[in-house]
Amino acid sequence: MSRQTRVFQIGFNKCGTSSLHNFFLGNGIPSVHWQSGELAVRIHARMRQGEDPVLDYPGITAFTDMIHLTHQVLIEPYKAIDILYRWHPDAYYVLNTRNCSDWVESRVRHGMVARYQSVFALPDEAAVRRHWIREWYEHHARILGFFASRPGRLLVYDLDRDQPEKLAGFLPADWNLDPALFGHDNRTARPDCREAGV
Repeated sequence: MSRQTRVFQIGFNKCGTSSLHNFFLGNGIPSVHWQSGELAVRIHARMRQGEDPVLDYPGITAFTDMIHLTHQVLIEPYKAIDILYRWHPDAYYVLNTRNCSDWVESRVRHGMVARYQSVFALPDEAAVRRHWIREWYEHHARILGFFASRPGRLLVYDLDRDQPEKLAGFLPADWNLDPALFGHDNRTARPDCREAGV
């Protein structure tokens, strides 16, 4: 197992992944973000081969937006928390989150509906929205359950409520992170998902 300190963002995309990535880079922390889906593809391939998921990134500390989505395939290795943790039990894991309905609307605005319809054979946008909301709560519950017996390794970072100092305080003190370097993407206020009847 690698002894290099790693940070894995394990929340959904459209939840401040770019802000996290830029925060790390601004503080001099080597970080890799999305790579047009290549990041997820390469990590997933290593997982399938039973190898260190980030073997292809020896100089990288932080990993954000690990998703690859087309009309034919969806790859999300950040959800394979058991594999990531097996290889990197000393890593720092950040469950980035925000208001669920804001997140759904952001995904709709970013043109993700048609691809999810295709991958999961869903009939319309309403079905995609319901799928996302179920996925949202299931993923959060799974991550919280996994780390319940692993204290100190998980930070739940709510972009709507938490300040960057919380993120900086969770990570190693000797990194000397500057909270002021954390920026926020524009978000549109929407009702909570629980008001959508799901």
